[in-house]
Amino acid sequence: MDVPHLTMSADISDNPPQGSALPSAVAAPSPPPPAPAARWLAPTALIISAGLFLYGLAGGLLLRMLGAANAKDKAPEMGFYLYATMEPVVMFGLLALCVLMAVFIDNKTRVPEMWPGGDGTSALLRRVVWLVLPVLVLAAGVAGTLRVMHEYPFAPEEYAITYQAKTRAGEAPRGLAPVPLELAWLGNAARPSFVTQYGQVLEKRSGVNEGGDVFWRAETWRTPPAGARWDIGWLESGSAYVTLRAITLVLDLSWIVNPLLSALCVVMAALLARRLWPDRTFAQAELPAAALMAASTQLLVTGMSAHAGPAALLCNMLWLWLFLRGDTLGYVLAAVAAWAAVWFSPWPMLFLPVALPFLLRLALRRQWARLSGNAAALAAVAAHWLYVTQSQRGTVFGDLGTLVPVFVAGPGVTPLFPATAGGAQPLDVVLSSLSVPLFFAWQALPVTVLALAALLSWRRLEEPVRDIAAGLGLALAAVAVLFVSTGFAWGNGYAHGVMGSAVLLAAAGWPAFQESAGKGRAGLFLVLGLAVAVGGQLPWRAYCAEQTVRPFVQASQLVDIQHERFQLIDPNYLWYGDMVLRNGPFLAENGRPVMLRTPALQTINRDNYAVVLDALKQLGPSKIIKVDHLVSLGIPSLSEDALRHLGVLNRDGTNPDLPRNTGSPR
Repeated sequence: MDVPHLTMSADISDNPPQGSALPSAVAAPSPPPPAPAARWLAPTALIISAGLFLYGLAGGLLLRMLGAANAKDKAPEMGFYLYATMEPVVMFGLLALCVLMAVFIDNKTRVPEMWPGGDGTSALLRRVVWLVLPVLVLAAGVAGTLRVMHEYPFAPEEYAITYQAKTRAGEAPRGLAPVPLELAWLGNAARPSFVTQYGQVLEKRSGVNEGGDVFWRAETWRTPPAGARWDIGWLESGSAYVTLRAITLVLDLSWIVNPLLSALCVVMAALLARRLWPDRTFAQAELPAAALMAASTQLLVTGMSAHAGPAALLCNMLWLWLFLRGDTLGYVLAAVAAWAAVWFSPWPMLFLPVALPFLLRLALRRQWARLSGNAAALAAVAAHWLYVTQSQRGTVFGDLGTLVPVFVAGPGVTPLFPATAGGAQPLDVVLSSLSVPLFFAWQALPVTVLALAALLSWRRLEEPVRDIAAGLGLALAAVAVLFVSTGFAWGNGYAHGVMGSAVLLAAAGWPAFQESAGKGRAGLFLVLGLAVAVGGQLPWRAYCAEQTVRPFVQASQLVDIQHERFQLIDPNYLWYGDMVLRNGPFLAENGRPVMLRTPALQTINRDNYAVVLDALKQLGPSKIIKVDHLVSLGIPSLSEDALRHLGVLNRDGTNPDLPRNTGSPR
């Protein structure tokens, strides 16, 4: 069956439709329709996709060989662990599916059309896009929040957001929670991870362990004065999202925030598709864009968490939708959306790659007034962010290299921040580049293939789509350069805000893929890819996420049911054991016991630990939670080799920072 050519302009400056982006001052005749896509385009896109997933599979096998899946003996960084345990299966499945589809598309067997055709404007399709898909995403997010993540802020970013939301909900608007005077002397023993305690002197020390690896040691705190304050000292941005979480926390609606934002992202993808392609039918524009967004496992699983990614994604897409209006009102509203994109995101610097290609397009068109207005607006947003972070935290970006000890104990693997190891190592390049296949493996397979089909038909693309593609490439490159690992995020969390760009680029390549493969085969591939994402990738991702989160949830529940005021734990002997110690900002959260680090307690008085215990006893009863008890919940304990590698133990098995004969934490 012959496929009619889409009458799209390759340059939107030539007689653009009303409401299109970046209108030209002088209209020109529209160029003739593009030639049909070559037959090689579809199989080529599939083969390149297969190569991408093959590279991702090789990276997963490399990480497993280095021991990233062995939490007990290697103490891997969480991002490497998640990749090594979760991704090889997915990468292999996507690789096999790409190869099979490439062979199938080359087959001349007639296939009936499976994707809606005709004018594609039926009421049923519209209800699917505007109602059914968002409701399904919302329902999946709520169910996952309650059953997969158990409403637990697993990742440090999630915990930081929840912590700050509680401080603001507790009438500490600047996020500085006062430390109770009677507990101020406990200092580092009660301080949760990633929390800065103001009003005291902090010493940071680094060293080299017996294996020659550079590591960051725990901080040494001096006795804080009265009036000390706690705050998340490293999450300078995302404060607007924190405020949103605080409001919903007061209303007991925090469980619906991210599911609702994720559902709105589906709607925004459809709105952007209509703005980009006003001449396409509904089934060729809104429907594929909304379906591909709704089937993204990164959107769905992150929507189950307390991460700020869904808010950043929605704001980025809103900015693009407003900017593509191409008029003064659109640019003014886009400046507001840019402010939201910065203040709702924990990584605001990654908004710049999205906006930069559009500003360069204005410069190439010599539209200096519009360029200066938009550039000034973005500069004002950046200046506001820098001013607030500078005034509230005393620093703009913070001391990133000393925030968290990140290790993979295999040979050649360096910490998350290469600067802590004296510069990037060759293997860092390989590990950081894995963020690209990781990003696409968390999308529905058609996103990868159709995006490549769009790139292979570059001359057919409208200028805004080319700018979207450039922004996506810049953002993924920035993530690969800045971060060796994606940390605790589900998928490529740093690039979560540019998922909309990937989906729109895929929707742009859909007509060319149809022309190359034929409507029947193309429709079968798209339907099959969506089915695999929802029926295969999503259950696997949800299962792995729940298995990873559950031990820490159970540890938190174990603390909640204790009656003693203080619960003592030594987190050093557990993999990410410090995550178990998560006190509330006011140390009096609904009567929850206060958790204390025994190593930090022992350092308060190295010569006479009994004095510390006597002082603690005067404040209330205490109980030691044995490491073995937490291990029985599923949190891996660290072997002695791993503890020596991390510098927790000397070669003779003693702790270099603690007094001897203080008892076994197990």
